Amino acid sequence: ANEVASADVKQVRVTVNYPPTITESKSNEAATGRQALLRCEASAVPTPDFEWYRDDTRINSANGLEIKSTGSQSLLMVANVTEEHYGNYTCVAANKLGVTNASLYLYSKYGRGEREVQIKNNGLVWLLFNRCSAKG
Repeated sequence: ANEVASADVKQVRVTVNYPPTITESKSNEAATGRQALLRCEASAVPTPDFEWYRDDTRINSANGLEIKSTGSQSLLMVANVTEEHYGNYTCVAANKLGVTNASLYLYSKYGRGEREVQIKNNGLVWLLFNRCSAKG
């Protein structure tokens, strides 16, 4: 009799590595004195490392700014927004296969030149908007 041996079965796990691609970047608006959050998300294998920049200067967690990166997402948090925080930020995601970046913007909730003004009178709070302009 001609006997056939049983088949060998093996499971193989294949990991496909690829460079980062920004899948989501979220600009935000915030009033001065409030908290703000900029979010950047990237897809990559291996998981990307994130860096944040402002005007070509790398940002570190200090001076009221905090960076939290977990897995494929990075958050830049501003504890107490001032006029100096408004502007363009760059999120950079990198792994051994490549680098990509996205531009995000933190802008004033009230638009350029507008400010929130609170007037308290007899326990009531009136919220007004004051538009400032300068010529010259």
